[in-house]
Amino acid sequence: MVRLSCAPTPFAILFSARCADNPRIKFIANTDGPRPIYPGKGFESAAYQEGATRGAPKAIQVADRWHVLKNLTSAFEDFLNQQASVIRAHWHRVYAADLEPTLVAPPPDIERVVPPTESEYMRSRSCQFKRQQWHAERRARYEQIQELKRQGKNVRQISMMLGGSYSQTRSHYYASEYQVIHRQAHGSQVERYDEYLRRRWAEGCDNAQQLHREIAAQGYQGSRVTVRRYVYPWRKADAAAQGCPLPAQAIRPPKRRVPNVRECVWFLLKPETKLTEEEKLSREQLLTIEPINRALPLVQEFRELLAAGKVDQFDEWIQKAEKTEGSPFKGFLHGVRRDSEAVRNAFRSPWSNGQTEGQVNRLKFIKRQMFGRANFDLLRIRVLSEI
Repeated sequence: MVRLSCAPTPFAILFSARCADNPRIKFIANTDGPRPIYPGKGFESAAYQEGATRGAPKAIQVADRWHVLKNLTSAFEDFLNQQASVIRAHWHRVYAADLEPTLVAPPPDIERVVPPTESEYMRSRSCQFKRQQWHAERRARYEQIQELKRQGKNVRQISMMLGGSYSQTRSHYYASEYQVIHRQAHGSQVERYDEYLRRRWAEGCDNAQQLHREIAAQGYQGSRVTVRRYVYPWRKADAAAQGCPLPAQAIRPPKRRVPNVRECVWFLLKPETKLTEEEKLSREQLLTIEPINRALPLVQEFRELLAAGKVDQFDEWIQKAEKTEGSPFKGFLHGVRRDSEAVRNAFRSPWSNGQTEGQVNRLKFIKRQMFGRANFDLLRIRVLSEI
């Protein structure tokens, strides 16, 4: 591998000059491969080929196999992108029910063992549930103690039987009904801004996030959730006054979505043994679309020919691809014709661009280390340095 100096010069001229200065060059691996010819694309590959032909006319040019397959896959992806509307229509026809969002039934009401407190609206649903669950267990113990009391047991006997403390057992033992504990709730920081919040609410500002920003600017350090819960009773009262109760149902996302083009490429080119059951179903549905069913065997056949090095069947594949209805790989075939000999050499030559990929990675690493911190002269020295 010959290391070439880098300079801000047009690539074809630079590469041609460097090839001419190194007569030892016998093989040249084209890093771009046969790119599809589109407006504004394919310039780098053409420049590479031109520079190699001028500077080392006797050297054998070899298209890099990885880039050849990558460009074929890109052409296949472009073709699938043209079929995007067909894929979407097919998915809506087959999976119509699964593509629509569904309404989620509201959760069942919390079973109220004890009535809610005045600050119940300040609690989350999980906190309310935990409070009611705690009271349910406490009330069951009260009823158990009352049953043992009717059987003639005293406080100490019941305490030893149930394993509770004497004072707690005694409290339940002498109570004529279940006693609800009312703890003194600590005040909330937001209560200090109650007058301001009510005035802003009356002015029409019912956005809890905006209200939180405004009182935060006045020194409030609580969370936005606390403000939202604080104004919830006002929101509920306004909705009831307008005859529009708050929605009791939420929307669940669709069970399935239409795959994007990149996912379709993955479903079709990935080995079938490595696909999940869901991916296999998507693949089967894609293959029911006639244009895709015609194009996929061409991609698979080319990959197999390149892996086996069967260059004698290369022309036959080109003819078959050209005759395929819709010309799915028209751009790729133009690139293949332009770099025909290099692509053929990729089938029969062991050379590839793999030896230089490490140097490319090193160049990118150095360049990104120096971005915005050094000039081109230092970059040139670091790239050409052996260290």
